[in-house]
Amino acid sequence: MRALPVGIVVAVLALFGGCAVAPPPGAVVDTPTPTPSPSLSPLSEKPVVLTVGKTVDLSTTRGLAKAEVTIVQIKEQAACPSGEETPQLGQFVAVTVTGRQGDDADFDFATYDWRVVAVDGTESSARAQVVSGRCLAAADRLTKTYDVTGQVEGQVLLDAPQALSRILVVNTLATPPVTIAIELPPR
Repeated sequence: MRALPVGIVVAVLALFGGCAVAPPPGAVVDTPTPTPSPSLSPLSEKPVVLTVGKTVDLSTTRGLAKAEVTIVQIKEQAACPSGEETPQLGQFVAVTVTGRQGDDADFDFATYDWRVVAVDGTESSARAQVVSGRCLAAADRLTKTYDVTGQVEGQVLLDAPQALSRILVVNTLATPPVTIAIELPPR
């Protein structure tokens, strides 16, 4: 009897070594639950809530700036210092924000989609319009660029309807979109 060359034996074993064996009929197969991606957190699928004076670490939330964020102040009936704009939706709302750099090079918070929720809890069909660029001096606006200490601070000025209960900041570039809810202080 003639022996098969080693290369053929190895090829045959490799070909059949990866074949799956089906379980016998009626057998219960235990399928392991996939481990969730480490980039997701329980906060990822519901709004992150920010309130005045409380610092929140956004770094564990998918689709948001990797930074610690604090809403310093929210001022309704704010002014447009440049005088270039008048409120078209009802009022200007100034949101003063600070951020401390995490892993991201930029702080994209100001570029998200800004929306508002009325006091009755319904999202307004009129989107808040960011007017910071036309109303605020560059030094007062919230920017994407951290300073040399890894900090960012500034205002976002919104043209928004009257009678708000919260402001929604939505990163529509994330899939699915991720929402930050900013609670207005009690009146």
